[in-house]
Amino acid sequence: MPQKKENVFFRRLIEDEKLVKKIRKLIPVESTRLVVSQNLLPFLHQEFITAGRTYDVLMNQTPIRQLQNELDIAYKKYSKSPTLNDFRAADSLILLEEKGLEKARKIITPHTHIASLYKNVIKLDWIIERKSPVGKGFNIVFPGSMLARKGGYEIKRLAKELNLTITITGKATEKAGFLNDITFQWAEKNYLETTRLIIYPVYIESHPKQLIKAIEAGIPIITTEACGLSECENVTIVPTGNYEQLRNAVIKQLALSNKI
Repeated sequence: MPQKKENVFFRRLIEDEKLVKKIRKLIPVESTRLVVSQNLLPFLHQEFITAGRTYDVLMNQTPIRQLQNELDIAYKKYSKSPTLNDFRAADSLILLEEKGLEKARKIITPHTHIASLYKNVIKLDWIIERKSPVGKGFNIVFPGSMLARKGGYEIKRLAKELNLTITITGKATEKAGFLNDITFQWAEKNYLETTRLIIYPVYIESHPKQLIKAIEAGIPIITTEACGLSECENVTIVPTGNYEQLRNAVIKQLALSNKI
């Protein structure tokens, strides 16, 4: 059982454990090869469901230990963040995941950052359907909630230093009043139609759905290695947590878009 902590991550672990207990009887005894979801792996391993079988793991999130280490790095920069202590698990659960991953035949993922962590990986492609460009927009968009793990502090700093008005798609914030000292607006439903640039300095991301939609629409993106995408046309990748490189990339892109 994961350690008790009241956050979304802990509640999800509880539900995953309950699900494994329900499905264990549905897996035929004669099944010798499985394909399992990463979030269920620790509990499948705990219940010995993977014992004597070969299995592949579908991954869309960095392993728990590394995820926590990455959040700790962010916490050293933003020690007053009330949200960076989320995504914590008991050591016993972390070890179960690590043992399960060590014994996996293959790791299957479209996530570039996760794929870079393993040698026995099957790298999938994100499904991206190229569409007609939406045209030149004018808004600078942050496609998430203003939380530290999503790059909220970096966005605030950019907004102040570069005098930017930020369009924000997510409603959650680090704390009350977090947005009081920047100029911002909430995104409308069809916000991509008026987007000039997307900036997403994320620390952890499992499925970059909003970024994929932006790629499909031909909108320039500046994001981090943690987003799971590879650098390509209209997508600039900077090291996770490196504010100076992020800032320089934003300045360069804004200067370029002013010339178009």
